[in-house]
Amino acid sequence: MTAVLCLDFGTSSIRAVLRDKLSNRQIIPIGQVTPVQMIDGASIPSAFCIDDDMETVRFGQHAQDAILSGNKLAFSITSPKRWLTEPKLLNRCVVPDLDITRRDVLTGLMGYALFAANESKLWTAPDSPDKADVRIAHPVWPSAIKEDANRALGQIAWMAVNMAAAGDWGVTTAEVLCSWTTPTGPKEFRPALSLNVDIIEPIAAAVELLPNTGNERRICMVVDVGAGTTDIGIFHHLSPDSQTNKGDRIIPAGPATSVFKAGDEIDRLLLKLMRDSNSDVFDTNQARIKSGIRLQKESLFKSGRIEVEGINLSLTELEAMLDIKSMASDIRKGVESCLIDAFIKIQSFVSTAGLDLEITVVMAGGGAEIQFLRDAIGKPMTVNGSQFTFNFFKPVRPRLNMHGAGYERMAVGLGGAKESYEKVVHEHAKLLRIPGLGEPKQRVTKWT
Repeated sequence: MTAVLCLDFGTSSIRAVLRDKLSNRQIIPIGQVTPVQMIDGASIPSAFCIDDDMETVRFGQHAQDAILSGNKLAFSITSPKRWLTEPKLLNRCVVPDLDITRRDVLTGLMGYALFAANESKLWTAPDSPDKADVRIAHPVWPSAIKEDANRALGQIAWMAVNMAAAGDWGVTTAEVLCSWTTPTGPKEFRPALSLNVDIIEPIAAAVELLPNTGNERRICMVVDVGAGTTDIGIFHHLSPDSQTNKGDRIIPAGPATSVFKAGDEIDRLLLKLMRDSNSDVFDTNQARIKSGIRLQKESLFKSGRIEVEGINLSLTELEAMLDIKSMASDIRKGVESCLIDAFIKIQSFVSTAGLDLEITVVMAGGGAEIQFLRDAIGKPMTVNGSQFTFNFFKPVRPRLNMHGAGYERMAVGLGGAKESYEKVVHEHAKLLRIPGLGEPKQRVTKWT
């Protein structure tokens, strides 16, 4: 078996974990490809920009630095992964009069992450993409785009692996980028990397984070709060006696669900608060404030108050917003939807094992510690006449070098690189559509 590289190609950042031939897992410090990291040493920001010269393109931290500098740019984006929810539009150019498409941006960004993995010397880019064992984690795709989105990911990954050993893609030109991201011949015959294991984020997080205390049976739920989606999965978890050589068993009790309310929604509301607080200061420093909002948000949740460009905000103000309360309510509805779908299997499992209707909850992702979401999820819930209670579990951090990243933030990559992930039988779920939520927030029709 060759070394497996699991790429968490996230909405806000990218991370990579290697599983070697001996099944040892190692976090690759791809963020250290630049001297200074805005997030941590294990992460590359999912950022891209085109300079005002309409020639120079930048990825990752290089793009973040350019956006923060306040210099005029022809185009910038910090969450290009959202384009995968519209796979038929990937060949759309991002700006007029320049042949850089959405697909090119995603390919270059992934190529840059794989270049960083190759630079770490922990993973070696193969001489042919078809020899690579690269696995890419993703949320639960809506059924309408599942096939097209997975095909697009495979095509993007094939090109990105091809670019990994070719050089540093952090700063390059539009011409050079397109010469590598555009295959020769008809575009409909794009080569695609064979993704051996289809890595769904809530299941990967479950494999990594669920408690293993020995000789236990539980009903568990993983809530993965990312930037673009909140992904929810419910599982039967069987943890055998530590004296046996049997591994844990994780059995999905129902389909996983993705709710289109997550970190990006909090960013949007936090920006609105800042604009409402002082529109003049906000408008003057808008590019810099928007680019740094994710880090400011984390600081706000830790300290309870932040000051940005002279604008003061408290966590209490954010939590009092009706849209924040609506977001928490929608995620709770997502939990309820999962419980309804899994109810019959849960009922069978608890009656056989003699368990109470207590759900062990593990939070994952960058929003794992957000208290207002925990409060919304943690209230008892009645489904089909049965009351469920929720008990939050804090996973034990493994002895791995996280390179500054939080464990819950790395859970998807680590779980996807576990051998046990491959044994979990799972299926794609339909996209949860909450009445009144409207169109998915990833649908972007106007670029600014």
